[in-house]
Amino acid sequence: MMILDTRGHPVSSQAHFTERFTRTDYDSLAYEITVDDPISYVKPFKNTRVWKLMPASEEIMEYVCTENNKEVKEGLISSEIDKQKAAPEK
Repeated sequence: MMILDTRGHPVSSQAHFTERFTRTDYDSLAYEITVDDPISYVKPFKNTRVWKLMPASEEIMEYVCTENNKEVKEGLISSEIDKQKAAPEK
């Protein structure tokens, strides 16, 4: 048994996925996925998302995932904090 998503929804080896991307207008992109798995689910189901085009005046900000990163403490790297604490005073 495989897992469909991060929530742990199961899918079998008989699962069939259909993805559709549709440009609904100038600044919109619709995404639709249909999951058909007769072993794991009673009937096929769909999930739809719509994304909007970002204005040219906006900047894409850097994203850093720190989830489960034991090195990060309150936005600072713990090793840097430890170095500061361990440094001998002059």
